[in-house]
This record gives sequence, structure tokens and C-alpha cells, in this order.
Amino acid sequence: MISYGPRFLTKWMLLIILIGVVIRLVLGFLLTYNYDVYHWALTISNFEAGNGLYDTAGYYYTPVWGYFLGVFTQFTELFGLDSLGDRFAELLFTEDDVCITPHTAFVTSLGFNIGITVLITIFDILTAFMVHWIVREVFKDDRKAMICAAIWMLCPLVIVVGAIGGMFDVMSAFLLLLCVALLMKEQELLAGMILSTAVMLKFFPGFLVFLLIAYIIVKHRDDWKPRMAKAVLGAGVMLAIIMVPQVMDGTIMDSLSFMTARASSEGEGISLDSIMMMLSYVAILVGEVILALLYVKVKHDDDDRAFIGYLLFGSLIIFIFPSAPQYLLMLAPFLVIHACCSDRRIWVPLILLMVFTSLFDLSSLPMEMTSVLMYTDWLPMDAWMPIYDAFASKMFGITTFDAIDELCFIMQSVAVIIAIAMIAYRVLLEGTEEGRFIRERLPRSPKGA
Repeated sequence: MISYGPRFLTKWMLLIILIGVVIRLVLGFLLTYNYDVYHWALTISNFEAGNGLYDTAGYYYTPVWGYFLGVFTQFTELFGLDSLGDRFAELLFTEDDVCITPHTAFVTSLGFNIGITVLITIFDILTAFMVHWIVREVFKDDRKAMICAAIWMLCPLVIVVGAIGGMFDVMSAFLLLLCVALLMKEQELLAGMILSTAVMLKFFPGFLVFLLIAYIIVKHRDDWKPRMAKAVLGAGVMLAIIMVPQVMDGTIMDSLSFMTARASSEGEGISLDSIMMMLSYVAILVGEVILALLYVKVKHDDDDRAFIGYLLFGSLIIFIFPSAPQYLLMLAPFLVIHACCSDRRIWVPLILLMVFTSLFDLSSLPMEMTSVLMYTDWLPMDAWMPIYDAFASKMFGITTFDAIDELCFIMQSVAVIIAIAMIAYRVLLEGTEEGRFIRERLPRSPKGA
């Protein structure tokens, strides 16, 4: 099993964790993107009313996050959070205004915002530990392990997505890292269970399954089949545990609507965007299979170090197509590890992502201020309206909100492409085993041509 080890909780690391937690709590108190967090409050209200996860509208994800919210509900009652939020007539005009979208006049309470921030912060810390453990285990460097964990705890992207956005993607990142660690410790049954949970939380880790299979084959060439069987068994058992309640409730299709909804557009059949999305997923899967085959075929001096590099490249392929900023939390740990331990040039795309994905999440700043606006006297309405108007103002027909959004959207994609290009350059032109393997198999021009 994974040993805890006293080296993570040093005085220096405890200070970093404290600073990271304080920053998250302050931001979670002052700024919250209510549109998403409102749905968490609505789901909890449905629980408290005796409804199931999919009995009423408001929850649109697979069940795992709902189960976390179910546990969280017990703490809202314990700490007396009677009010999760309210709908304010003063903000109804924003729902008809398309300048900052999506948004809602329902504003979650400050206490609830802090509660969600605490829940996500717990997983930020757990992920920092997993980053630390993997660097220590794979790269044998305590100092770099501590630096990587500290970067994760203070990373603007991680902080903004969790504390302000209220999104739970860090949980999926943590589970993926835990799955990798369990495979390294030859715990295939548990690794399969954890991967199944990660995929049912956010489906992106599922794209990396081919690389995870390849790792088992490479590390255990003599007995990979029984080990693979254990991993598949673990994944199946956990999937059954997750889905059985929905099967019993007859809400199995509702529980998969988060994924199936992407294949249609509000009941209007298959759209062009849906077709392009499905084609992109097929292209990603092809790329992941090629990566997995390359990992199996190429002889590496250190299989674990190579595996971490392949996971980075595999994650980059997933997000080469534009995506929401919170999705990139699955990619971020591998970027941090690679920048600190393998190739300093990766700092360039990493910093770009830190800056522009954070600004992307802050592009809805006026609506993120509404909890403080409605529940305190710190921000009067006449002071907030100029901020809202500034984001709604247009130049050349484009609002400030849209300009920030599109710029960050583009730069986020540019950062991913730069990282892919840097790794491809290093692989093909800097004497790596992969580069030699690929060049030897490229078709050669006939003599005299």
C-alpha cells in the first residue's frame, strides 16, 4: 500500500498548506460563481426534502459527485446552515442580460460557499500529497517533491477553480493520481476501483485507460493478464456499487445524461457541434492507443519516469481541443511534475495556463461578487453596478466579458499546443528512445530519388 511518510508534513509544507487554505477561504468567502454552486445547493435542498438524486431537476452529473454532496448534507445540518441561498429580485435583470452568461439571480449564502470551499480544499491537499508521493517515488528527490506539492497548493488555476468556481474536478485529478500510485505499488484491484470512480466523476481519465493498461503490461510482462483481470474486476465492482442505487430507482438513464446530452442538442437530434465533438473524441482515442503502443514497444531506462511523461502527453492530447478551465485540473499535476523534474521548458505553457485559465474563470467577476453584495453591507448595489456595466459594455460590438473570455479561451489552447510541440520536439530531435524508434519505422526515400 501507499505509505504516508513523515516527509510530506514538514514545517515548511505545513506553512504552505496554511497559506493555500487561507487564500482559498478568503476567495471562497468573497467571490463565488453562483451558477454552478447554486446547483449544488439545489441538490442538497432536494436531499433534505426527501428526494433522490434525480427525482427533481437540478443535478446533471453522474452519481459520484451527488454522493459527495449527500455526505456534505450531513455537515450542513451539523453546523446549522439553515439557508443555502435565496433568489433576489434585485438581480432578476441579469438573467435577461446576455452579457455575462450563464448566470442566475439565485445567490448562495456565504456559509454555504465556505462549506463547499472547505470540501474542495480537502482534496486540493490530498492531491498535493499524491504529487509529493509520486515525485518521491519516481524521481527520488525529496526537495523536488516538496516544491511540486507547494506549487500545486499555491497554483492560481487550482485555487480559482475550487474556491471561486466551486467545481470538483480536483477530485478526479486526485483519484487519477491515486490510481497511478496504486499501479506502481502493484495494487491492481484497488487501482481499477479508483479509476472507475474517477471516470464516473469526470469522464476524462477514461481516455488514459490505454496507457494504464500499457503500464501493467510493461511492468509485468510475465503475468500481466491476471493482473489486468484484477484491475478489470475492481473497475466492474466499483461501477456496480456506484450505479446499483440508480438501477434500483429506475434513474439509470438520468445518471448518464451528463454524457449522453453531448450527443444531441436539446432534443433537436444530432447537431454539427455534436458530430465534431464525437469526431474529436475518436481522434483522441486513436492518439491514446498509439501512445500506449509506443510505451509498450519502446525500451526505457526507467519505466516509471517514462510512464509519467506519457501520462502528461496523453492528458495534453485530451485537451488539445478547447475546453472549460476546470477540466484542465486533470492535466495540471503532470505539467507541474514535468516542469520541475524533467524539462524546465514546460514552465512556459504551465505559466500561461496558470494565468489565462484563472482569468477565464474570473471573466464572470460581477456575478461572482453577488454573495457579498446580497448578504453583507460591504459592497453596496450602487458600487457594484458600475462593475457590472464595465463587463457589459461593448466595443466594436463585443462586451468586455466576451473579450476576456475569448482571449483566455484562445491562450489556454495555445498553451496546450505549445506544451505538445515542446514534448514532440524533444522526443523527435533530442535523441530519445521514442525518437529513434519512430525514425527507424518511417518510410525512407528510394535510393537515387
